[in-house]
Amino acid sequence: MFCLTPRRVRRALIPLIYLVFSAGMTVSSAAFYHNKPQDPDVRVATISDLMSPADNPHGYVVAIAALLATGILLVPAVLLFYRKVRKNSPKLAITGAGMFAFGLAAMISIGVLSPFVRDDTPLHFRLAHIAFLGICAGIACHLVAARATLPLVLAQCAVLAVLGYLYFGSEFFWNHSLLTSFAFLECILCLDFGVGLWGLAKHIELACAKE
Repeated sequence: MFCLTPRRVRRALIPLIYLVFSAGMTVSSAAFYHNKPQDPDVRVATISDLMSPADNPHGYVVAIAALLATGILLVPAVLLFYRKVRKNSPKLAITGAGMFAFGLAAMISIGVLSPFVRDDTPLHFRLAHIAFLGICAGIACHLVAARATLPLVLAQCAVLAVLGYLYFGSEFFWNHSLLTSFAFLECILCLDFGVGLWGLAKHIELACAKE
């Protein structure tokens, strides 16, 4: 019988999640830019725009499918992380699991609602912020519970602090350049989540090996 382990999460599930998400968004981006100028502006290709029937009529289904698959595939990994860290740090484990639950629920809700809700509505923005904050906070809590290395924990906490700051009304995203675009932040967050999840699985794997 197949049994999910931290090693399998690190070596197979997380790479699979990244492959599904990246491939889906790449295919959706190709459709998004198909009828646009030869020099496409990457600043406008946010995940929300890729999932919008109005902005990406020929590729939004692929983007939605990739996001939903990512959220669903993350569920067993989160459950495994919770089970492995709750013995040593039950409060942090349940807090992290709760944050993950909020984040994944918001992520899946965005995918389900995208065909029916415009991507510039307050509801869409709130769900996107909750998704990013929840997943980031879940990773941070579980990293602390797993006694991960200090640089990894501090890096995740720094990302969480930035997300919290942006959530409360920062006007950082002027879109004047790539670095001040929301699309760039999304790319950084996706990379950070991948590194954080991989590092979490690695530290839990090492802890299990010592038991």
